[in-house]
Amino acid sequence: MEQTLRESQEHFRALAENSPDVIMRFDRALRHVLVNSAAERLLGLKLEAFVNKSHREMAVFPADKVKVWEEALEKVFTTGKPLTIVFDLDIGDHIATMEWRLYPETGTSEAIDSVIGVARDITETRLSQDALGRSEERLNLALTAANLGFWDWNLVTNKVYYSPIWMSMLGYGPDELPQELDTWTSLLHPDDREYSVKSVDSSIKNRDASFEIEFRLKHKNGSYLWIRSMGKAVEFDELGDTIRLTGIHENIDERKRSDLV
Repeated sequence: MEQTLRESQEHFRALAENSPDVIMRFDRALRHVLVNSAAERLLGLKLEAFVNKSHREMAVFPADKVKVWEEALEKVFTTGKPLTIVFDLDIGDHIATMEWRLYPETGTSEAIDSVIGVARDITETRLSQDALGRSEERLNLALTAANLGFWDWNLVTNKVYYSPIWMSMLGYGPDELPQELDTWTSLLHPDDREYSVKSVDSSIKNRDASFEIEFRLKHKNGSYLWIRSMGKAVEFDELGDTIRLTGIHENIDERKRSDLV
């Protein structure tokens, strides 16, 4: 048993030392009993500063962060359930967004005698998500200003996202129609259905970058509106086949009916 325990501990230490993430082991007094070298690289603190000290006893971290860490550790010791927290930390040259995952570790009596903490710098991920969010917000504002409906078709799942403006263009609320391809095909005018579906299928099969077609869609009040649909392939599989299309709908009913007069 002792030999197995020692081997297990050595394996853990080897894993911790080769991990790019900060790995810490805390005892019930919330003191560090193990810290890997990634902590030194990321936080700029010598490993000796951690050993047998709690975050509070180290007296180098902001009090508000220490309080958050202590409460999280205590919760894991009390509930025996893993916990993840995200916080910003000043690590010298920049503010890093850290994701801290805490896991309970049981001893021979099955009581929780320590907690393993794994901290990862997710600053770049957060910045990318923020940038994506801002980009999507700008796109939505532009589409709203131009009164254009947006759609996004996943060919693998056959699910289609229709924006609120896409729905309102046909007299529906944001959640009134199913987010699937059949919604579009079922609303197509019978005289436009075959041509429209074939045009999109041809674009997909030929791996064309984009397409533009005009058709009529049924409004909630029973009438039909002329719509101009512009789509573009934005994602492909390993064989180069299209697996995702996105595009917009523009209400051209007034112009189309004027042309027909």
